[in-house]
Amino acid sequence: MTDFDDTEIIEGVYPTAEDAVTFLIADDAKKQAVPRLNDAIGKMVTLSTALAGGTLLFLKDDVCTTWGRLFAGLFFVLALCSSAFGSIPYTARGPHDRDSLNLEFESVCRWKRQAIWTCYGFIILGFFLALVGSLVFAIQHHPAK
Repeated sequence: MTDFDDTEIIEGVYPTAEDAVTFLIADDAKKQAVPRLNDAIGKMVTLSTALAGGTLLFLKDDVCTTWGRLFAGLFFVLALCSSAFGSIPYTARGPHDRDSLNLEFESVCRWKRQAIWTCYGFIILGFFLALVGSLVFAIQHHPAK
C-alpha cells in the first residue's frame, strides 16, 4: 500500500496548437516590452534634441514671432527632459518573489510609457506654438491692400 491510495487523480489536458502559439506570443511580448520602450525613449531623446536645437537655430525672426519660437523651444526642451527621465534605470527594491517581480515589471513599463506620452505631448505643444507663432507673424506682417 502506498500513501497515494486515497488521493484524487487530476488529469491534465495538453494545450492545443492555438493555445501554445498564444502563450509563446504573450511570453515573447513580455520579454520584449522593456527593450522596445527603451528603444522608443532613445528615439524620443534624439527627436526632441533635434527639434529643440532646430527651433532655436533655424526658426528665425522673419518666420515666427519671438514668443512663439521661445515657447516652442521650451516645450521641445521639456520633451527632451521627459525622455531623459524615462531613460533613467528603474530598479527593483522589493522582495524577489513572482508577484513582486510582476508588479515591478508593470511599474517599470508604466513609468516608461508615461515618459513617452509626456514627451509626445510636449512635442505636439511645441509644434502647435511654433505654428501659432508663425500664423500670428504672417497676419501681423501681411501687406494691407
